[in-house]
Amino acid sequence: MKYPDIKITLEHLKERPAMWIHPVSISSLMNFLGGFRCGYSSALSSKEPVTDHWFEAQKIRGWKCQATGPVEPMREAGLSDVEIMRELVEIEMLTAKCLFDKADDLQE
Repeated sequence: MKYPDIKITLEHLKERPAMWIHPVSISSLMNFLGGFRCGYSSALSSKEPVTDHWFEAQKIRGWKCQATGPVEPMREAGLSDVEIMRELVEIEMLTAKCLFDKADDLQE
């Protein structure tokens, strides 16, 4: 498994969420992304806590980090549900990239 494979999957999800989740909602997407994150981090046999990378990705994207995720700050910023869902996928792409980059560094 390589980061480009994860990115392609997440790009498809971002463009056509109804093909991946039902109902198409923020909560369904959060559930899907949590499971997806668990899967790719397990496939890497990462010893790194993936949550650390998820929090870092939220910070990089400019969101307040909290255990429940950045949805409430996004709502407070005036984002629509569609915009929030797209941003959540962007955060997940960055989380995966950070985790894969770290795994590559450890193999070198």
